[in-house]
This record gives sequence, C-alpha cells and structure tokens, in this order.
Amino acid sequence: METSQTWMANVEIINASLAKESWYNTFWAKFSGNVDLSNDENGNTVYRPSGQPINIMNQFIQQGRDNMLIPFLSDLTGSPVYGDTVLKGTGEDQSMKWLRTFVNQYRKAVMKKSGSMSEQRQKIYKLYEAAKPQLSRWFAKWENQTVFQTFYEGVSPNLSTGTNSDGLGIVKRYHPNWWANVGGVLTSIGTSGTTKTNAQLDTVIGKTASDDATCNTGMTAAILHALRVKCMELRIPQMTTKQGHPFWCIVMHPASASALMQDSTYKSAVQAAYTGKMLDEPELIGAIGYFAGFAIYEDIVGIREWDEAGYFFGATTSARLDPTAVTLAAGADRIYNHVVFGKNAIGKGVARDLHFTNEVDDHENTIEIGGAVINGYQRNEYFAESDATLGNGDAFERNNATAVEADAGFAAENTSSLIFSTYD
Repeated sequence: METSQTWMANVEIINASLAKESWYNTFWAKFSGNVDLSNDENGNTVYRPSGQPINIMNQFIQQGRDNMLIPFLSDLTGSPVYGDTVLKGTGEDQSMKWLRTFVNQYRKAVMKKSGSMSEQRQKIYKLYEAAKPQLSRWFAKWENQTVFQTFYEGVSPNLSTGTNSDGLGIVKRYHPNWWANVGGVLTSIGTSGTTKTNAQLDTVIGKTASDDATCNTGMTAAILHALRVKCMELRIPQMTTKQGHPFWCIVMHPASASALMQDSTYKSAVQAAYTGKMLDEPELIGAIGYFAGFAIYEDIVGIREWDEAGYFFGATTSARLDPTAVTLAAGADRIYNHVVFGKNAIGKGVARDLHFTNEVDDHENTIEIGGAVINGYQRNEYFAESDATLGNGDAFERNNATAVEADAGFAAENTSSLIFSTYD
C-alpha cells in the first residue's frame, strides 16, 4: 500500500527527471556547471565556481530574498618569485567577483483531467508521467531562449518583465560589447564598454532600409579574424578542450553561417588538418565549423533581429519562440545579432528547480497539471558602485510597470562575451 512518504519520494524522483531532461535538452547545457560549496577544516564555506560559460548557483543562501550572489573566480595578478627566492608564504589569496542575480517564479500549466478522485495520488502521479514530455519540451525551449535573451538584454525575461505581469520589472541592459560589420570593418554600436539604448540599436541594426544601411556587410572570414582580435582585446577567456585546444564560441544564424561557408578563405581553411581535427574534440560536438579560434554553432530561433519596438523576442510567448516574428519594412535587410562567449559569461541562480504542481478543483473532480521553477539569469558584468543600485534611473532599476531598457548607457566591465551584428 502506498504511503504518503512513498508518494513524496516518487514525486521527487519524477521532479528531478523533469528538471534534468528540460535543461539537458537545451543548447546551453554543455556549457554549464554548478558552483560547488563545501566547508574547510574551520567550518568556513568554500566556493568553487565552475569556470564554465554558465555558472549555476543552486544553493539559495539567504532565504526570504529575491536575489543571490553568484561567485566567479578572478585571475591571479601577483608577481612570481625568481631564482632561489623562497616561495613559501607568498601564495596569493584566491579572489572572487560576486554577481548579484535576482530570481522569480514562472509556471506553465499543461492539462486538465476531469473525473472521480477516489484514488487521487495515483491519478495525479499518472498525469505527471503523461505531462512530463510536453512540459520538458516547453521548458527546454523557454530556458534556451532565456539564455539568448540574457546575452542581449542583461537579465532573463522573468526578471525584466514588468510588474504589471508579475515580473520584477528590472530594466534591460543591452550588451556593452556590441559590434557591427560596417563595410567590412568591425564597428562599435554606441560607445564601447557602455550598455546600449534603443536609439543606438535603431540607428545600426533597425528594421527599416535607412537604419540597416549602416550594418551593410555579411559574414566573412575576414570579419571573423577581426572579431578574434576584438575578443583578445576584451580579454574574453577561451574554453579549452581536454586535448588543450583553446576556443571561443560563436552562435550564428544559419543564413550567416551559410554565407560564411561560401567564403573562399573559409573554404580553404576548413580543409586544413588542424581545423578538421578540432571538430573531433568531444567539447565541440554540434559545432558546424572551427575557424580563427571560434567553434561555430548555429541556431535559428535564439539568434534574433531587432524590431525597433524595444524587443528582440517580441512581446508575447509565441513571438519568443518564433524566429520570424520581426516584420521588415520594404527594402530592409535582415540583420542577425550573433552571440560570442567564453568562460564566465552568465550567472544562473536557482532558488527552486523545475517541479510539478497540481491544482485540484470542482470538489476534487478536476485536476490541472503544471510545472514551476524559481530562477534567474544575469549577464556577467560589473558597474561603478554609484550605478549598481536599485534606484530609479540606475543600472539595476526595478519595479517598472512595463519592460523597458535602462534610461541611459552605463559603463560596464564585461570580459566574457559580446554581440556581433551582420546583415543577411
């Protein structure tokens, strides 16, 4: 006979399976790792960041709050010792940078079931099993888009959505490292190292013919070489395969990837032994090419256009999952905004992982099954102390009724990612 304890244990198992399946079905799962927390011999908490592009904090340390601090390990900066100078006692303390990440719940209901509830637990569990594939696919799509959106806008949509829709109303902060291909020259949109405004994006990557005339060159081998130099100037740390080969990742729209593959310089390079061998590395599974230090991936839904109404992903859920949501003006070109990243690009805070919920109604005659998660994503960058506050007009302004971008550009230190725009 099933007991309440057995029931809860079974639910926890299927909850864990739902959470795992939904996350591992995203593009980003292979680029993520968890912050490890342990205690030293004195009982002090020791934090070990993952070093992956997406650094996940699953331990919600301060209960009752809607934000958490996610640690990122800073590089060593001290001097070595020379010759026979004693090394003992010169060890440099490991230093952390802490990224404040907010969290908010989002939920999705999947089905209703009407009928007698004489065996309530068993029926609910069977509904969980039946609903899991659909919920897993939906949350995988949602989480996948959420990471892309965080690269563009600084925070995940459950945080930036306005308070009139039960979001936290945190302002969007368009990426401070945003570059466009202008006549074959890598050109900053707005001031380099400063978050962008709607007006700045409109001018270069807007959907009208006059706007997009600025971003007027497609994806080429030459521009990727220029992008490689920019990644080095920004000190974006490369990932490393188990064989010791370093690489950055660039996620392109398929139209741009196709244009690149027609470039004669690129076609010559992919025939080289080293380039072909890189694609055999397990860490590059899914990559369609390797060139100029970049593992090249493509995504048709996550790589988006700008619609000049303040959205990359539309104002509705259907638009977020629809790669053709943007309508172009006559004579305008499609301009895709590609994501480039290395280590430590995104912080993900999880207060509660994805789990099943149920609603029993109509005198125990109707059951509705859903899924819920409490998390939040934050692009890894740092602001001057005077800007990094929650007040009106600040970089972390919150409690806006509607989803808007920050009032002005803010100087931001981001050494982990960039956005690169080309036309189709």
